[in-house]
Amino acid sequence: MQIKSIKLLPVRLTFKQPFVSAHETLTTRDLVIVEVLDEYGNQGLGELDAFVNPYYNAETLTTASWIIKQILAPKIKDLEFQKPQEISNCWQNVRGNNLAKAALETAIWAAFAQRQHQPLRQVLAQAAGVNSRTHIRTGISLGINNLAQTQAAMSQALELGYQKIKLKVHGNKDLPKIAQLRQQFPQAPLMIDANGSLQNTDTLAATIDDLNLLMIEDPFASSDLRAAQKLQNQMQTPICFDEPITSVEAALNALAFHQCRIISCKIGALGGFGPLIQLIKAQQKFHFPLWCGAMLEGGIGRALNLAAASLETFAFVSDIGETRKYYQKDLTLETFQLHHGCFQLPTTFGLGVSLLPQYQAQLAQTPSLI
Repeated sequence: MQIKSIKLLPVRLTFKQPFVSAHETLTTRDLVIVEVLDEYGNQGLGELDAFVNPYYNAETLTTASWIIKQILAPKIKDLEFQKPQEISNCWQNVRGNNLAKAALETAIWAAFAQRQHQPLRQVLAQAAGVNSRTHIRTGISLGINNLAQTQAAMSQALELGYQKIKLKVHGNKDLPKIAQLRQQFPQAPLMIDANGSLQNTDTLAATIDDLNLLMIEDPFASSDLRAAQKLQNQMQTPICFDEPITSVEAALNALAFHQCRIISCKIGALGGFGPLIQLIKAQQKFHFPLWCGAMLEGGIGRALNLAAASLETFAFVSDIGETRKYYQKDLTLETFQLHHGCFQLPTTFGLGVSLLPQYQAQLAQTPSLI
């Protein structure tokens, strides 16, 4: 297999309502569509999901796009390979920049799946040595607004059949709101994501345990691992690491030192499907709870996430919302809608979704990087 064309197309999606997290409040989501073509014209689509500002991750759309253009794409020009896993060998001396790597690497996997006349999820399942589901249950991630709005959003999500609700919190001041919501929804499968915004206090462990959560994600800054270890030892609620998980080694170290009990893996944060498969193999060996997270992706990223989340290895459902949930208009012709709390995954070859004509037309006019 050879990659003969690599194109990048910046796009902007508009949220239906502002998305609020501890990092920032977003009204629009800037993304970059990645297209690759192999020597036979098989198309693979990826999505660069870095943010405009370096609040969630050190990478930004500007820096990650530059890395793809100037570093990653030239390294695979004229490269011949049998499997997408080989691509990472070309990038071994490129430190970090996992979002940039993932954007290009996942597009190559999608092209490879089309070349193999298989859905992407089946190609990933074969590489990981696990089975793939055709229907998957999912959860949803909600920004926390005022109490009435959040109650309404949770009610709607539960009525639609979402199997897990993740609420974003911004500091200790939001924990009383979560307590009120828990009273309103005593049986809801609820978790919270602090995005590193909490302050450790003498009562924090008890306060969190009283909320009866599935887990709490990233209570403290990624660099404050000792605080996470101390809190986990004080409470029953499992801590889930998301932002600190940038490699298999980071996940295994966090578990070994009892800094968390659950791992959330994101394709972009890990650097692509290759590292995700390595993490799944580690999970099969060490048997820790693992689930597949999301990053407010557009339609391409959503399809990539669903292919990963279909693998029968995850202990918890993902937080991949319906196509209609976040954006006024998304990227793809095909949409994903819940039926009885489940998504049906594509059965067509490759990624299983195609770009809206306007984006495909723009890509056609975009020069290749190689």
